[in-house]
Amino acid sequence: MSQQDARAALQALGLKANVTEEFSDTVPRGIVISSGSAGAQVPPGSTIALVVSKGPDPANQEPEEPEEPEDPENPEDPDPGQSPPPTTQPTTPGGTNQGGNNNRGGGSGG
Repeated sequence: MSQQDARAALQALGLKANVTEEFSDTVPRGIVISSGSAGAQVPPGSTIALVVSKGPDPANQEPEEPEEPEDPENPEDPDPGQSPPPTTQPTTPGGTNQGGNNNRGGGSGG
């Protein structure tokens, strides 16, 4: 029941409303969470406590992470039709060391 509806119902019964507000993650803003003396008989002119939702507490909400713009120079998801860029590391067939001095005497001076 909305706060306005609850106030109207209480006034129709000759009662007054004392409204307080609380945050609620489950009850939408402006809706009555609870009321004092619910179901009890009270004398005419009595004041009934109403607790109305202020909606979710912003302090408890996780901030939304802004989306980062995609870098056109380096897209995160390359086009599946494109082949990967060539490697810059030279490779040698058979995985052997073709140059340099490996102290095995394979040269001509030894």
